[in-house]
Amino acid sequence: PQAAFTVTPATPKCGQPTRVDFKNTSGKDAVSFQWDFGDLGTSTDQEPFHEYTTTGNYPIKLTATNGAGCSTTVSHTTAIRVLDPKITIDATTPTRGCAPLGVHFQAQVANLGVDTKYIWDFGDKEPGGSGNNPTHQFSQAGHYDVKLKVVSDGCADSVLNPDFIQVSNPPKIDVSVPDVSVC
Repeated sequence: PQAAFTVTPATPKCGQPTRVDFKNTSGKDAVSFQWDFGDLGTSTDQEPFHEYTTTGNYPIKLTATNGAGCSTTVSHTTAIRVLDPKITIDATTPTRGCAPLGVHFQAQVANLGVDTKYIWDFGDKEPGGSGNNPTHQFSQAGHYDVKLKVVSDGCADSVLNPDFIQVSNPPKIDVSVPDVSVC
């Protein structure tokens, strides 16, 4: 038999696995099937479905076997999107220091959709940033919680890093010259 199939991914939904339906178009003499979905999932159904939990490119393989035991295998790499943003925040510059302290942030987000917005709150009542790698200036001493909300194709996730930024006042140096009379 000639192994063949088509793939129909469902529209991804927020926080849920993405269901993909497989249509088997192998020759009519095929009597058994072995599917490998590229993520350790398998099936022996003629036309299975599979749920993916992570965005990625998956090598999907079908082996079709006829009654005489002859088989062929076909493989296609398919891009699957899962809408379930997962966020971590890091900084590429020091997060502790004297005011004014400039910090370059870096957001690492998995499972993004096409339309993605980043909403930052740096905890200092100044306007937040946008984009996944903003820079922010902390001008006052204090401990600041940093929050990031990511909205991707209508799905949202947020993360809060308490006391992520610690800013101190610079040391004051008092240079005074005593009053000295010179005659």
